[in-house]
Amino acid sequence: MRADAYQLMGRHEEALADYDRAIELDPADSSAIAGRGQSYHAMGRYEEALADYGRAIELDPADDWAVASRGETYHAMGRYEEALADYGRAIELDPADDWYRYACSLAHTCRGELDEAARNLATSVDLVVTAIQTAKRPGKDLYNLIIYRAALGNYEQACRDVMNAIEQAPNIYWVREATDDLRALSGVPNIITLEVAGLIDMLSDENLTNLTQREAMRVIHERVINSIT
Repeated sequence: MRADAYQLMGRHEEALADYDRAIELDPADSSAIAGRGQSYHAMGRYEEALADYGRAIELDPADDWAVASRGETYHAMGRYEEALADYGRAIELDPADDWYRYACSLAHTCRGELDEAARNLATSVDLVVTAIQTAKRPGKDLYNLIIYRAALGNYEQACRDVMNAIEQAPNIYWVREATDDLRALSGVPNIITLEVAGLIDMLSDENLTNLTQREAMRVIHERVINSIT
């Protein structure tokens, strides 16, 4: 769907227009409704996002992504109990999804429930490492691992994970998502903002996109060595 491409590019107004058209053509298209909810969320229009996610879930109660995405909107609104309820339901629907556990960890952290946060975060790492090891061609999982290491405070390993992700799965959209997730992580208690900013700099430097992969790896390697020495 073209709207999904606009969404990835951060062109949310255009995404909304396409989702609106898709929903006009098929008012029961739960994927389009949930996708529009994601655009509303990205634009800070949380009540509209909740309405769309709620409608999508009514149409397809087994859509774990829509359930978890509604949880993220509740989380953004500071409604952590409702967020955790949705994350828990999403985990029931897909127990192998590492991101849902990570989202749980953040919500528990915001509520001061640090033991639960640590347990969920550790499970996230275990799940994503297993996914990477069993995948024929690892992709976005490599970028998720960067986020989880940073959340654990393991910044040196996160730097190495950045190198590994760019080497094995260079993808500008995954880089952008990881950068956004790291920015969000910066506002979580007990996170060292300066270290996270260093990871963001490694991922978001526009000059990297103009280099060959070999040159990019050399630049990243130099930055990692400088950051941990």
